[in-house]
Amino acid sequence: MQTLKVWDLTWVRRPCQVAGDEIRSMDGVPGESYNVMNFNGRGGNQALWATFAAINEGDPEAIREFCSQFGFLGIQFSKIIDETGYGRETHRHNSEWQQLSTWFSELTSESNPLIGNLMDLWSKNIPEEAYSISNEGIDDIQKEIRQMRHILEAINVISTRNTAEVGGILDTLLDIIVPEHGSKAEIYRRFAQSGGNTSLGIGEIPPLFLLGKLVTMIINRRLEGITPVLGLSSYNGGFVSGLQSSSLLDSMYLLLYLELMENKAVKKCESETCRQFFPVSLDKMDKKYCSNNCAHAQAAREYRRRKKA
Repeated sequence: MQTLKVWDLTWVRRPCQVAGDEIRSMDGVPGESYNVMNFNGRGGNQALWATFAAINEGDPEAIREFCSQFGFLGIQFSKIIDETGYGRETHRHNSEWQQLSTWFSELTSESNPLIGNLMDLWSKNIPEEAYSISNEGIDDIQKEIRQMRHILEAINVISTRNTAEVGGILDTLLDIIVPEHGSKAEIYRRFAQSGGNTSLGIGEIPPLFLLGKLVTMIINRRLEGITPVLGLSSYNGGFVSGLQSSSLLDSMYLLLYLELMENKAVKKCESETCRQFFPVSLDKMDKKYCSNNCAHAQAAREYRRRKKA
């Protein structure tokens, strides 16, 4: 089987600080670009979505540390396009115009009307603030951490077919998407109709099916911010593949999507001092711990308890 190379998916990170109820980038410190796809859980590193879900959201310093290491989530950009009505597709097209105008600027030091026209077109289509994220609200980041956890909990329940936990997670996910899709009753009705059932209640809809549909709706919404792009490898010809993302959040959900497409599930580590989420192959669903360290630590704890008893 052919193995695809790791695509580039660039994001920018810069040192941050806690400033009241915000995380802010440090003035005068340049940003550094990196490939988000390198944090896909391979080669011994933890998958970025798992790192994000493991943040203690009650600790602003833990949030600051994540933002310094991986960059802002892109929440501010999402708010800007929501408030102004600019869609993600518009953002992608105008990002390309910006790149083209920058390229022209690098080729010549003389004033060029074409460059000015390109910059005018770009600036009229989308607010400049969207491209210069320098702060994000701690409350907003906390909300996204919790939402990622809820999604991972739902995938865990679906993978393990643990119907006893469906109800609570179902209500939580509905709370996430209700602002966009109407009342809970309306959502139940739509799902019931899609299954050939007109009942407004959930009783006749398989709970795991409904939960799975909600997960796909939320993840698919995030995948709308990801686009495959084609670039030139050199001036002499040849092309390279890459990806473009509207936000770091979209990129993390892409990494999660790729795990699921490899026939993997998400489980929660059963170590009492860990409880982090980790990917596991569907043929290894009996795996209880995210690492050998957690397995050994939990075994030692249980041994000491038995000895004490």
